[in-house]
Amino acid sequence: EDNNFTIDTLYLYRSFFPTSKIVYSTTSNLNNDVQKMLTAKEISYIFNDNPPYPGTSNVNYQILTTSTAMNYLKEFGANYVLKTRSDQRVNNHLIKDYLFNLIDTFPLKEESSNQESRLVGCSLNTFKLRPYGMSDMFMFGHIDDMEKYWCIPFETRANKDVALGKNCSWKDYSLKEICEVKFCASYLRKLDRVLDFSYSDSMTAFADHFIIID
Repeated sequence: EDNNFTIDTLYLYRSFFPTSKIVYSTTSNLNNDVQKMLTAKEISYIFNDNPPYPGTSNVNYQILTTSTAMNYLKEFGANYVLKTRSDQRVNNHLIKDYLFNLIDTFPLKEESSNQESRLVGCSLNTFKLRPYGMSDMFMFGHIDDMEKYWCIPFETRANKDVALGKNCSWKDYSLKEICEVKFCASYLRKLDRVLDFSYSDSMTAFADHFIIID
């Protein structure tokens, strides 16, 4: 709510994407005036009740709000989806052309019955040495691939269940499949990849299935 950041971002995206479906899926209850303002801009607002339990690092909030939006967009008939966060903003008004050009320029190495096209992620919070550590802050791709990636079961563990020692490695972290790694590892298994949580296999998986932009 600070400085109307989220609402102003939605308005900015409406100007960037005049013919696209824009969805704000959240557990935040907006007042009626704000809801009417979004409706006037043809921005869909989905209010979700809190998940039954938060999961590690509150990941179930992300699973809930993103899955709800993905299901809504699939029913609407969307073919491609850009997923961002409500506390972040993309300021490039040509982002749509840029993302489609990336997918066209870097097709999958081999045709796949499980993946329509590469998923585009960002370097922010994607760590090279964290196996399968694709950032969960920004992603673009075909609706079927995005659904596979984000629509996963709720996390049943709590933070105490995945506690790590102070000298743990990135591999130790990834083996716990926390947050970002949970999404990515789940997706790769749906593509029939067998994961060994090595640095080399993680790099190969990124090279085969993703595009990471700066």
